[in-house]
Amino acid sequence: DVLVSVLPPSAPKEEIAKLAAEGRIVDEGAYIVDLYAREGEPPAETFWVFPPNIQKVTQMVPGANRISYGTSTPAAIYAGYLLDGTIVQRGVLPPEGLDRAVRLKYVEDLKRAGLRIARRSTRWL
Repeated sequence: DVLVSVLPPSAPKEEIAKLAAEGRIVDEGAYIVDLYAREGEPPAETFWVFPPNIQKVTQMVPGANRISYGTSTPAAIYAGYLLDGTIVQRGVLPPEGLDRAVRLKYVEDLKRAGLRIARRSTRWL
């Protein structure tokens, strides 16, 4: 509460969109997910998810940024799956607990939403 009370208010979404369009604010980044097959070994698979930059995001959702877009878009996709019956399992599930068809659809929907994905697999012999 103390920190919030001393911070300046957030800029209006129109101002953020204007600053992004002018190139006065920029952002770059990625989300990285490592999947481990066995404890103590390097990751068996690594995924990099690259949300669109702030200029592109503010064209789609004025005032948003790559962090808000990159976190809210996956949540919105999964929420849509719950509503339309694509996900039928009940309870708390990790993404790998979903049917393969649902996971593949999710990756396609992420790409359609502008989130690029790179994957590296390592096979240990």
